[in-house]
Amino acid sequence: MNAIYIEARRLLRDRRVALLRLAGDEAAALSEPRNQAVEALPVDISLRAPEASPQELSESHRLDVAQIDAALTRIEAGTYGECESCGHAIGRQRLRAIPEARLCVTCRSLRLPEPGQP
Repeated sequence: MNAIYIEARRLLRDRRVALLRLAGDEAAALSEPRNQAVEALPVDISLRAPEASPQELSESHRLDVAQIDAALTRIEAGTYGECESCGHAIGRQRLRAIPEARLCVTCRSLRLPEPGQP
């Protein structure tokens, strides 16, 4: 696994834990990410374990966690860093700034902004 994948995995897992801890969901924060594709969003993502606190993630945090999980899935599948639109590589600087990015800068600039999308 190359250095970009390793760095991205660390950043994504740290961000996922932070988002879940923000919601008071310690049990889910410490669990492994679920394999859910971002294309399936918006869905009712139940990230809370039975022993978790009663606080819930906001819709935007649920979307963020789902995008992070999808990026982690792409890392495991070996497709991380490939633009989902044109198939070209997403630049390193973009991946460092937005590790869950699904589109290269060019394709992203050609699309209308989508809520919660990098």
